[in-house]
Amino acid sequence: MSPDTETVKRFFDGPFYLERGRHIIRIRAMVVQEFLGDVHGTRMLDIGCGDGSLSIPFLEKVSALTLVDLSPRMLELAEARIPDHLRGRVELVNTPLEGFEPGAAYDIIICVGVLAHVPSIDATLAKVASCLKPGGLAVLEFAPNPNPLGGILSPYYALRRVFSGVKPAYSTNKMPLAQLLLAAEKHGLHLQKLRRHSFPLPGMGRWSKELLYKYALCTLNNPLLSKIGVEHLMLFKKAC
Repeated sequence: MSPDTETVKRFFDGPFYLERGRHIIRIRAMVVQEFLGDVHGTRMLDIGCGDGSLSIPFLEKVSALTLVDLSPRMLELAEARIPDHLRGRVELVNTPLEGFEPGAAYDIIICVGVLAHVPSIDATLAKVASCLKPGGLAVLEFAPNPNPLGGILSPYYALRRVFSGVKPAYSTNKMPLAQLLLAAEKHGLHLQKLRRHSFPLPGMGRWSKELLYKYALCTLNNPLLSKIGVEHLMLFKKAC
């Protein structure tokens, strides 16, 4: 069953999401900047913006930035990061994606950390495509399933959940990469680039955030390790 909106909202309103994943956000931000390059004068939409770490660094160059998130807490954190002299370029929208209706199409869309948590991956891809100008760019993120590391480590995580007695808030969406790419193609989104990295392995939980970042960076840049990377960051271009 796909996660429902209220359950997802409660999860992202919680205090620990950003703290646990700061090293991953650094990797995502680096790859997003690598993918997009010069964004001067563009209109940008960040879906599931979180605290704005991925899109606010572009604010000096873009002409307009829309930040959309269903979590009020995340939007508050994002708003606090916006420089006073650039607030006029930013629109903050607190709504689930299905309730968002843009006034005009965007040149660039960032949709990272979202597809695993939506009611429908296909509907989300359709929404991204409908909000994007022909020839526009979209950065999407997903951890396709099955993947080699996921299959190897799934017994470990299942046992850890049993012995911890803590149930996950909900089951995230799962989809093979080939199926995801076909769904994107159906909506006119064509893959241009793909980068992969891996999350921490069992036993790394006590590492410092800096060491965890260096590990993820190694799995991103090493040709062999990147091939079995769990998280996929993808650049798509909408058909003209």
